[in-house]
Amino acid sequence: ADHGFDERVSALNGGYGAGIYLTDDFCKASEYASADSATGDKVLFINRVVLGDPIFMKSALRNARRPPERGGDFSPGTTFDSVIATTVSTKFSPGPIGSGGEVRGEEHREIVVYDHHQVYPEYIVHFKLV
Repeated sequence: ADHGFDERVSALNGGYGAGIYLTDDFCKASEYASADSATGDKVLFINRVVLGDPIFMKSALRNARRPPERGGDFSPGTTFDSVIATTVSTKFSPGPIGSGGEVRGEEHREIVVYDHHQVYPEYIVHFKLV
């Protein structure tokens, strides 16, 4: 928490490339939190995140190091500011491509930013699932 997040050390194999993955769903965040072997406590961050102008993804964005380009006449050569992987119930678009090639929505919304300046870790929460 002292140094924030660093997307430069993120693995490229995530569904949306090498970014900082966030969610607004506690259930999703707790899946990724490892329990301390001595106490059983888990830790998660509550962050302030600047999404800017996000793109709602219709498919996976493998091996990306930045959001996709906007395209068209709007701003050629510029990218969106972040990625939002939509959920099954989101009306904008379905989520990433499933293992069988079908297009499906994420169960929980995932938010990906590719610049650590967009994320500020504000709180550290220690919890235990019972």
